[in-house]
Amino acid sequence: MTSHALDIINNKYTMVPVEVEGTAISDDAFQYHFKKAKEKLKANQNTVTADEIRQASVFLRLKAASMGIKPWTGVDSAGAALQRLAMKVESGKVKNVKDLDEVFKQATSIFVKKK
Repeated sequence: MTSHALDIINNKYTMVPVEVEGTAISDDAFQYHFKKAKEKLKANQNTVTADEIRQASVFLRLKAASMGIKPWTGVDSAGAALQRLAMKVESGKVKNVKDLDEVFKQATSIFVKKK
């Protein structure tokens, strides 16, 4: 199913199409895609894993925007870190779930700083 999510392009929020399964989109949709990425990495499905990471990145940015967190306060760097991780996974350079955990923990730290 195709849905739309908020992404940051050229420092502006823009709606982009995103393929999602038929589940409800919630504030924690990025966690759902992170969980799916871990499952797919364990199954050695690198392309699918990379797609899940990219979707998690979009939903992370959407949640940050809904919380009023400005892109320059860590959201952009968190999104960029997830995009770099997706490229590494897709090229086969990342095989360990712990590597995913580390990058996702860093990316989600933007929410802890907000509180």
